[in-house]
Amino acid sequence: APPSPGARVAFTATAYCRGMTTSSGISAQSGVTAADPTLLPVGSIVELFFNDTATTEIYTVLDTGPAVQ
Repeated sequence: APPSPGARVAFTATAYCRGMTTSSGISAQSGVTAADPTLLPVGSIVELFFNDTATTEIYTVLDTGPAVQ
């Protein structure tokens, strides 16, 4: 089941780009992320906290990726 709005979920993220267009049809760009659509449907807005830099950024899920788990 997807997390409820505002829920905090721990996960590991990787960063790479294969191609220039997301599965939603827009160009790959900063502020766009891929996610497992059973957990975070396309269009979900997520706030990510990066431990290594202690920064927070807002991303929109607009891609699913071929190997997102």
